[in-house]
Order: sequence, then structure tokens, then C-alpha cells
Amino acid sequence: MIPRPAPLRLLDSYFASARLAHEYADRLHRKLVELEAHTDHTRELVRESAALSAERMPALARRVRLRERAWEEQDLLDPPAAASTIDRLREEVDELLPQLAALHARQRRIVAELHELVTRAP
Repeated sequence: MIPRPAPLRLLDSYFASARLAHEYADRLHRKLVELEAHTDHTRELVRESAALSAERMPALARRVRLRERAWEEQDLLDPPAAASTIDRLREEVDELLPQLAALHARQRRIVAELHELVTRAP
């Protein structure tokens, strides 16, 4: 069994980062609620953050995740085929990176805006 391929580790890091960013966005929004400074806009920001990490990113990566399952099986049963699948995974992840980076950037902007609102709240 070979170590997890670099393209999958990269994809995993985007997903982990998105989960952490959303957890922070949620905590910031809870703080705004506590300070009675939440609005429809802040609720929409936290909903968008959730959608980014739980819906949009997984939808983008669906094809790669299917190929990942094939690689896991091949890694155990057909290592030469697994090597070929890693090459295809690399290509597919490379194709996804601009879209994932854009979603990640949007989530960072959401967190920054919520943080700013908490900082300015009375």
C-alpha cells in the first residue's frame, strides 16, 4: 500500500480548510447573535459559508472522489493500475484547483467580513 497521493492530499487540505473556515464563520455569527448585532445579511453569509464547504466543493470534486475510490481499490488489488489512476487524479485535481481556490477565497472574504462586524459591534 502506497501513501496517499499528493493530489488527494491537496484536495483534502482544501476540504479541511473549508470546514475550519466555516466553523469559524459560525462562531463569529454566534458572537454577533450574542451581541445582538446579527442581521439577515450575516445569516446569509454564514449560510453561504456552509454551502461552500458542504455543497459546492463536494459537488465540484465528485468525479475526483469517485476516481479516489477506484484508486483505493486498485491500490490493494492492482498496484500498476493504481499508478495510472494517480496520474489521472493529478490531472483532474489540477483542473479543479482554480475553482477550489475561488471558493476558498470567497470563504476567506466571508470570514473577514464577519470578523470585521464582530470587531465593530458594540
